[in-house]
Amino acid sequence: PWNPPWEPDSGTPRGRFREIVPKLRSLRPAASVCPWPDARAGWLCRLSGAKVRAGFPMLPGNYHAMHIPWRAKNQRFGRLLELACPGGLYTLPLRRPDPLQHRIPDWEQAARALGLGFDATAPWWRVEPAVAADPARRVLALAPHTRAASKEWPEARFADTANLLLRNGRIHEARALCPPGFEPRRELWPAGTVFVRTPGFGDLAAALLECSALLANDSFPGHLAASLDVPTVTVFGSGSPDWFRPWGPKHTALLGGRCPHHPCIERCVMPEFYCLGELTPEDAARAVVEVLESR
Repeated sequence: PWNPPWEPDSGTPRGRFREIVPKLRSLRPAASVCPWPDARAGWLCRLSGAKVRAGFPMLPGNYHAMHIPWRAKNQRFGRLLELACPGGLYTLPLRRPDPLQHRIPDWEQAARALGLGFDATAPWWRVEPAVAADPARRVLALAPHTRAASKEWPEARFADTANLLLRNGRIHEARALCPPGFEPRRELWPAGTVFVRTPGFGDLAAALLECSALLANDSFPGHLAASLDVPTVTVFGSGSPDWFRPWGPKHTALLGGRCPHHPCIERCVMPEFYCLGELTPEDAARAVVEVLESR
């Protein structure tokens, strides 16, 4: 695990970039793969010493959100980094057939290029819940927290959605998931809401498996739920559902409003988050009901 030091929210010192190369080379990899079209990561693949390297060059069709000026600038810089590599960064350069292709098929393309099988059918791993979910009891998990303000549907609307579903009898119980650093405003939530502390990924996975479905922001809980085959409704803000929605047919993505700059990849230039503002609790409640009924 390693946070690239070029990311704005990375806690990794920039010196680690030089430290990581000897560690990569010590692994003596036969192959490396990078499904993210970023020449900096591609250079790490090359510097690892791997003879076979599969990845996506920073071509316009491979690179997300080219309409945003800072993204276009990064793409031009990345192309220069690629051209500075004799023979190219990748021995198996890949091209996305559709610029709106989801991230999971990106991984599948890379796997096929390396001659590997690929199966994204959920669940992806086994986790034992403390209490097995009761099929006759509809329990909705809600994850109102995320790290980016441009992806955060207001907590009050999550609470209002839970209230609507409880009042009309569509769910029997609401459980608000509370990761470290998040303190819910309990006065907003309907009476009887269960607040579940999830200090680690294992705790979160076990909590999700005890529920019938999840309503979440575009964040980690939604992807973890999908990987565990728990139906998910995801509220999208600055990110694109095409690229980043939880993977699988059981899941629904909601986008409250259209903005001419969407997707902005967490760098909003508007006076408010229009992509989140128009989505109502009624919209979310309908999506949750559809997911529960399809299950």
